[in-house]
Amino acid sequence: MKKSRNTQYAIPFTILALLIIAMITFAPQAHTDEWVTRQITHNTAVDERPSLYNGGIAWQGWDGNDDEIYYWDGTTTTQVTNNAANDRYPSLYNGGIAWHGYDGYDDEIYYYNGATTTQITNNTATDMYPSLYNGTIAWHGNEDGDAEIYYYNGTTTTQITNNTAVDQYPSLYNGEIAWCGEEDGDHEIHYYNGATTTQITNNTAIDWYPSLYNGEIAWYGNADGADYEIYYYNGTTTTQITNNTAGDQWPSLYNGGIAWHGGDWPYEIYYWDGTTTTQITNNTAYDRWPSLYNGGIAWEGKEDGDYEIYYVRLASAWIGDGIDSLGLEGYSEAEILQLADLFSGQTSGLVEGLAWSYLAGDLPGDTGGAVYNIGDSWEYDGKYYIKLGSGLEGSGVPELPAGAMPFALLLGGFVYTAIRGVKVTQASHASKH
Repeated sequence: MKKSRNTQYAIPFTILALLIIAMITFAPQAHTDEWVTRQITHNTAVDERPSLYNGGIAWQGWDGNDDEIYYWDGTTTTQVTNNAANDRYPSLYNGGIAWHGYDGYDDEIYYYNGATTTQITNNTATDMYPSLYNGTIAWHGNEDGDAEIYYYNGTTTTQITNNTAVDQYPSLYNGEIAWCGEEDGDHEIHYYNGATTTQITNNTAIDWYPSLYNGEIAWYGNADGADYEIYYYNGTTTTQITNNTAGDQWPSLYNGGIAWHGGDWPYEIYYWDGTTTTQITNNTAYDRWPSLYNGGIAWEGKEDGDYEIYYVRLASAWIGDGIDSLGLEGYSEAEILQLADLFSGQTSGLVEGLAWSYLAGDLPGDTGGAVYNIGDSWEYDGKYYIKLGSGLEGSGVPELPAGAMPFALLLGGFVYTAIRGVKVTQASHASKH
């Protein structure tokens, strides 16, 4: 059952309960999984260069004076740096973040381990564009006069390249590094497997900005002689993924899938899953710099006048984590309506349909209102209840918004309720005794 987005909810009572009257089982329906996007930042600053790892995102954002590093852990955002210098190009791994920052003389590499920040480099060279993997970091620095690749293993730093070429933009994975080097008049892709270095490309084109995952590499290049296309090396052979008249750039690789931004202008976000390509965004904004992790993509988009951070996953992935992982307090009413459609058994075969209604006063199993607290849920006589307050006590929400769009999802032993994008509760069905 869906309510109109214009419906007004009068709350004349102190305690509001959402009662799921019955669980109506629908036959599985044919369903095409849909992409669900969340806007992570909402401000007037410029938020750029996101790095995604396991549902968390790091980015650089303008604080009114300079760029700082921010981290969203899937629920809350933390400002990691706070100084008078520019901190840029974060790389995220499991809550740790590497970036380059200005120390008053030049750019150095910094590492935040989730608790404290350590300055990794301290020299008169410029060290930039770090790539982080499990506490280890690769970057390029010009300590010997031209850009070389360096690797910090958590204890010591090793210079990986030593030549007269410009070696830039490393991508690190488990001690292995890919980068682009300008050795023969144009840029080529190189790969260090932890012991030896192999030149992956050898042509007269520009091959640029590699992304490495477990011995596989994606990059963009103009080997077709026209515009930039996306290329993919699977460890043995190279495949041209795109072939069009648009500029396809800045790929991000994860487990055989690739995200990139492409188009003549404005750019849109695209995703290749190893077989087919999907256009993720389609608007008049500038969407660029995607970061891919396990089928989710973060990027920066200029849809509201300045660059904000966005994050998209398939509906099935959100459902797999539970709808609470969406962080619904950041959603608009229109987005909640979309989610209500996606998570409703009436339009999706992904979950079973639910019938629900409201009750006031004493609730079955909550004698005198003294058994359960606001936000608790429980099962009684085959039906499920969530106890809410008319002021949503304990939720941080001062009152029930006008035009609210409530919906419920029963999945995996949990009930989740959202009201106009405000996350109300995630509660287990386990009964109290």
